[in-house]
Amino acid sequence: MVQNIYYKRILGEAKEAIEKGALFSSVFEANQKFYPIMMSEMIEVGEETGNLSEMLSNVASFYEEEIENKTKNMSTIIEPVLMVLVGAAVGFFAVSMISPLYSVMSNIK
Repeated sequence: MVQNIYYKRILGEAKEAIEKGALFSSVFEANQKFYPIMMSEMIEVGEETGNLSEMLSNVASFYEEEIENKTKNMSTIIEPVLMVLVGAAVGFFAVSMISPLYSVMSNIK
């Protein structure tokens, strides 16, 4: 289900590590470029306590909330910029339509 080749490779490594008896968290610790440190630490805690599925669910919920908050913050930042751009475009079109009318009216006199 994972489309990204880097994440596919890491998950394949995790599968092989588990088959060999290594810790699930060790693969994520080795790939901190792709996965945050907190994730490997939470997985390690889940492995030690025997609640890995619950801990993975908590990690997923945490990151879903974090992404939702960042998306909301981005839209809050982008909204005023878009309003200025739309206002500038409308102003440009208004001036480009009104200026020929004024030039025609000045030539009529």
